[in-house]
Amino acid sequence: MRLPAKFFGIIMSLLIIVPSSAQSILINSQSYTAMLPFKSESPSDMTAPRTDLLRTDGSNFVYGSNTPLLFKFEEEGSGVEKTYYKIADLPYVKVGSKALVAAQLDDGDHEMMYYSIDRAGNQEQIRFETITIDKAGPTISPHFKSVPSYFKAGLPVFTPGVKLNLGIVDEHVEVQKVMYQINDQKPKHASGYSLLDLSESLASISDELVLIQIRAWDQLGNQSQTIIEFIVE
Repeated sequence: MRLPAKFFGIIMSLLIIVPSSAQSILINSQSYTAMLPFKSESPSDMTAPRTDLLRTDGSNFVYGSNTPLLFKFEEEGSGVEKTYYKIADLPYVKVGSKALVAAQLDDGDHEMMYYSIDRAGNQEQIRFETITIDKAGPTISPHFKSVPSYFKAGLPVFTPGVKLNLGIVDEHVEVQKVMYQINDQKPKHASGYSLLDLSESLASISDELVLIQIRAWDQLGNQSQTIIEFIVE
């Protein structure tokens, strides 16, 4: 059957106005070039993303009251759309909507669960990590190198030249800063954090009440304070 020329013109006009790739077709033993709809050759994203919780100091997962949660994502397809996490018995929270609420958790180890979903709807399997909540400041421990001569009004009495060391340690992270003040003297920054020797500062004190205030901060911003009272005479 031979089609009229007018019919071929209609076919060609319909085919040519469709935007996409060119392809040859055969009509009545003659080859015509037509624009056919484009079909993408890239495969659909069927792979879920991978989420890793980053360590807070390179080796641990220790969090204070203001420590942010940081994640690393691996997603080569559509991209990560959202991430959720939960700690202990608390409900799931979307990353970016709330900070880690350490105030709701006791100090110590807790199980954390988290996962991500990409823009194609692929959901990662829930991942687990043990994290540590630390809201306590460093521990300050005084160590006198001599025993008191006696007690007065409940306070130990030492002879002049008393020697005093302070041990300052933190259970989970490093000690960041230490300041101390003896009586009305100007507050000072300690040069050493693990062991503070106040013997030289106390050498000139005699016949008076001694009040020493020590404050220490750890890397998470947690602060602790200790007051030591004794008498030198």
